Amino acid sequence: VNADQAAFNLAVREFRRKRPFLQQNLGENDQFGYLYPMEGAMLVYGLRRAPNGREQILFVANMEGAPKTITPTNLPLANLPMTGWQAALQTPGLTASAANQPLTLQDSEGVVFVRTA
Repeated sequence: VNADQAAFNLAVREFRRKRPFLQQNLGENDQFGYLYPMEGAMLVYGLRRAPNGREQILFVANMEGAPKTITPTNLPLANLPMTGWQAALQTPGLTASAANQPLTLQDSEGVVFVRTA
């Protein structure tokens, strides 16, 4: 196994372990969607909120197809804060500096941002 991929897999497990609410179904204030038109790529995105309201998690991933350039804070999510996001997880080889900057996602790449509310 590639060392970078193994380190990423461990980071994902630790991230989820620290946030047990992510194991539950989406809550009434959570959002999930697919970016349309697809234009050769299958982009999924969402916004999760910790039950205590203290943390928000924004994610976007290209699950299949052509590279796609998006700006995470421009995703069609209701009441999405524009500032305060920090990259928490990103697939190996991806460099996401800020949620309000354009980002090109190749096939099977994704990023997770967190924000303290």
